[in-house]
Amino acid sequence: MAIAETQVYIPQAPRPRLRLLEDERWLAFVLLVPTLALLGMFIAYPFVRGILLSVTNARVGVPGEFVGLANFYKIFNDGIFRTSVYNTFVYTGVTTVFKLALGLWLAMLLNRNFRGKAFTRAFILLPFIIPTVLSTFAWKWMFDPTFSVLNWLL
Repeated sequence: MAIAETQVYIPQAPRPRLRLLEDERWLAFVLLVPTLALLGMFIAYPFVRGILLSVTNARVGVPGEFVGLANFYKIFNDGIFRTSVYNTFVYTGVTTVFKLALGLWLAMLLNRNFRGKAFTRAFILLPFIIPTVLSTFAWKWMFDPTFSVLNWLL
């Protein structure tokens, strides 16, 4: 006698369908698109445009022709360019060492205990504090309900 195998089919509960924006991956993509578009517009486009202009002989108002790396060959063989690059590196090195030494010396000096230490620290921080305070006063003045500059203009 043959034994018949019977399989019982149990239907699975249907999975709830996610809307497109409820899926976190799609939501992240949708939220990143405007930022990537702005980065492309303000960073990538000028970068690529600069590279394309560097391999042409374009002048202001005149479209240029492709010259390849001739511009770079010309500038690297120019003595004035080499002198300016040398001067830039010397200036950067000297000023960096000077600022580091002066800043470290002042920091060690202000770390000691002496009379007027708090006043000296406050005096040193004034150039950082004054622009913030002045801009705060300017914004408060612009939006003041009684004496506002914007109210005078309206």
